[in-house]
Amino acid sequence: MYRFCKHNIIERVKIRIEDKDINVSLIAISIVANSILAFFKLIFGFYLESFWLILHAVYFVFLGFARYKTMKNYIYIKNIEDSVKKYEIEFAIHNRSGGFIFLIGAAYLALCIRMYLVGDVVLIGGGLVYCFVTFAVFKNAFAIYGLFVTRRKETPVIRVMKVIGIVDASLSIVPVLYTSMSYFGIIHSAEVPAIVGIIISICVMSSGIIMSNRPKERYLNNYMSASGNKE
Repeated sequence: MYRFCKHNIIERVKIRIEDKDINVSLIAISIVANSILAFFKLIFGFYLESFWLILHAVYFVFLGFARYKTMKNYIYIKNIEDSVKKYEIEFAIHNRSGGFIFLIGAAYLALCIRMYLVGDVVLIGGGLVYCFVTFAVFKNAFAIYGLFVTRRKETPVIRVMKVIGIVDASLSIVPVLYTSMSYFGIIHSAEVPAIVGIIISICVMSSGIIMSNRPKERYLNNYMSASGNKE
């Protein structure tokens, strides 16, 4: 994991910071953060024998992979000069990403339903609770910052970046809510976060369906105008 982060992500961050490409830098930092979180969740999942933590770790691995693929596609598309061809490729990636986001939402929905019915979670206390909360606050603040710096950029691939960032930040609310409620001894500490997760998962699945079925011509004129070309 260290070699992968160093050669495939950290080096890209250095290059893109020099190129002043904030989009790639934001994604790369998110990938590193998610990789670290997935690693520690996997370790604690096996140590505490918690299937719930292990599934969460696997979820973060898949989400990190989605971000990595989006970053690679963004870098590839930047080098294409033909605006029409660029838009065709971007929109195809946008639609495929919608399907992947739907699957992420469906998988997390199943995880939350299991959490509600079986209660396969583990009590986490001490400093780990504060680590979970701090990391979630960082991720949500980072997602908001990403939306702010890309607020005037509405290409299909950048839109995918925004949606994945929002999905990641939203779904991180569930484990934080559970760990906080269980730490302070609040009743229904598993059921309430599970219900919140089910609602968020349905919203994620809906956004994936919308992305997959968005008409290609809807943003073509705006895209061409922004590129300084005409059809």
